Amino acid sequence: MKLYIDHKNLINDNYHIAGHIDAVAGIEPEIKVLTPEGEEVRAQISAGEDNGQFEFTVTADCQKYPRIIVLFAAGGEQASASFSALTLERELLSGKQRLKKAAARFKDSKEKKEYLHKAVIYNSRFMDFKYSGWYKKHKASEKELEAEKEQEFSYSPLISLIVPVYKPRPLHLKMFARSVLSQTYKNWQLILVNGSGEDEEVSRLVKAIRISDERIKTIRLHKNLGISGNTNIGIQESDGEWIAFADQDDVLAPNAFFEYVRAMNGNAQTDAIYCDEDKIRDKDGKHFAPNFKPDFNPALLLCSNYICHMFMVRKSILDKAGYLRPEYDGSQDHDLILRCTPLCRSVLHIPKVLYSWRAHAASTAESGGVKEYTTSAGIRAVEQAYAALGINARVSATEYPGLYRTDFELKEKPLVSIIIPNKDHIEDLKRCIYSIKNLDTYKNIEILIVENNSENDETFAAYEELASLDSRIRVVGYEGSFNFAAINNLGAQNAKGEYLLLLNNDTELISPDLITSMAGYMKLPGVGIVGPRLLYPDRTIQHAGLLIGIDGAPHHVFLGRPAEDPGYMTRAIASQNMSGVTAACMLIKKSLYDLLGGMDERFVVAYNDVDLCLQAEKAGYLCVYDAFVSMIHYESSSRGYELSPAQKMRFEAERDLLQDKWGERLSRDPYYNPNLSLRWGYYNLP
Repeated sequence: MKLYIDHKNLINDNYHIAGHIDAVAGIEPEIKVLTPEGEEVRAQISAGEDNGQFEFTVTADCQKYPRIIVLFAAGGEQASASFSALTLERELLSGKQRLKKAAARFKDSKEKKEYLHKAVIYNSRFMDFKYSGWYKKHKASEKELEAEKEQEFSYSPLISLIVPVYKPRPLHLKMFARSVLSQTYKNWQLILVNGSGEDEEVSRLVKAIRISDERIKTIRLHKNLGISGNTNIGIQESDGEWIAFADQDDVLAPNAFFEYVRAMNGNAQTDAIYCDEDKIRDKDGKHFAPNFKPDFNPALLLCSNYICHMFMVRKSILDKAGYLRPEYDGSQDHDLILRCTPLCRSVLHIPKVLYSWRAHAASTAESGGVKEYTTSAGIRAVEQAYAALGINARVSATEYPGLYRTDFELKEKPLVSIIIPNKDHIEDLKRCIYSIKNLDTYKNIEILIVENNSENDETFAAYEELASLDSRIRVVGYEGSFNFAAINNLGAQNAKGEYLLLLNNDTELISPDLITSMAGYMKLPGVGIVGPRLLYPDRTIQHAGLLIGIDGAPHHVFLGRPAEDPGYMTRAIASQNMSGVTAACMLIKKSLYDLLGGMDERFVVAYNDVDLCLQAEKAGYLCVYDAFVSMIHYESSSRGYELSPAQKMRFEAERDLLQDKWGERLSRDPYYNPNLSLRWGYYNLP
């Protein structure tokens, strides 16, 4: 009996294995799925004979069973194959890395970016295998759409949808207009600004659309003013209290305007709204590549235009911010959003796919590298946004289209107090301190070693040696049983800096601009806490921010993924607001730390950092994950892992305390998306 594996994959936390064996004549093989210890695995198995081969598929939970064995037996013969979730995951991720390396063969940067764009965005596993079915299940039903047509709102504003038209494909423009005409909310105005010049065919097409509904207004320009200029003409001619923007070849869900107006009625302070979106394949109309967005995320907006479609804003805000600027054509929408959102009382996100971006050969949806001028415009737009905030920053493109890196240029460098708890483990401590002293370019620091119950004489000799070599190093003694929160609180009480950098002794700096970058993000409005990316020694991700509510508790996102993996929609490598960061390396304003009363000392080991971040959020502060600077984290090399029954009991008690203290806040993370799975932190569909 010979076994052949034709396909193996991990899809949404499940093994998906398919293959065949040479059938034993007249005997149907018995199939079992086992753990290495021989325990039978609950699996979905389908099998049958076809043309002399016995074909099979196996699906099983890879989180519950990290390793499985598929065993076949027939006629006294056996065959088996074993599978490891970790190995499969690495193989799949290495496929992305191979695509990245393959892109290096392109000497032309435009071709390289186009290749990377497709590799990262379109080859996502859950996009390919899950989304099409998910979309059909979750889009509004005909019954729901009919009910929406009858619903009346207490607030029913006129929405003006502005669409610049330039030599469209007739079918695309007709399909777009049809999607607007199909809206269940009726108080709208569509303004088509035709910048196609003397093209009579386009003029006749636009006219035919206009006469189909009195709510459609058309403007013919004899000279093309560019996408910004043409759009601005439409804004000037609009009558709506709210202004929305769309592209001529895209598609609105029939309930798009309805959902926006429902959101307005639910929050009178809302001044701007956006939704989730996906792409629609031109050749067959299939929906794919969804962009499930977080709630308003100002730090992420400075890295990429994650809001994109469909942005709707009050006309009054638009009048204050100014209309689109032609010098930013290519990233004019990003520039506009960056200027409008700081003026808004509230920016609302609707976690529903209400806009579909058509992917065809000439569109940015199909290839992020097609329109190269967008990169230059995007860089200038983000730099202008920083300048408006009074922040000196240098913005540069990354290898991923539409993702920008920020390097801060600090006029002032306030004292940073680095607090490092330590018990023995001098080699770890020295490695940590020397990496900061020798590599980090930020020199206005003090280092407070908080000594707690060391037992080796060599430890105290090393403290004296470190302090004698650098006057910025001090040792503070903590007495009592281990309590991570209390130890850091003691360090904070003795700190002199404007910022506190809470730091584990089992870390090693690898980014020379670590403190500078984190201190730069502290300059953003409302930011009180910043944390970098932490990597395991094998250069896989240990920490890329914390999500709340994953498996019922806070969770490190992209845990175990290779450092090179950009993650879903580049979220692993984009700086952004998050619900929390780990205190293994956390920069916090000392004034905020004092305001909050420090860490809650009831959290002896676990969740004290999560609680601190949530306390800061409650006080009105934001937390930022800085993706562009990193440290190595030799996790738990100092204290070891929590393995004993007593340690596990204490951990569970602290988890219960966190849930009792924060309740509903732990059920939904505003920086994630409710459409995504709450199992692990890999941005999968459920």
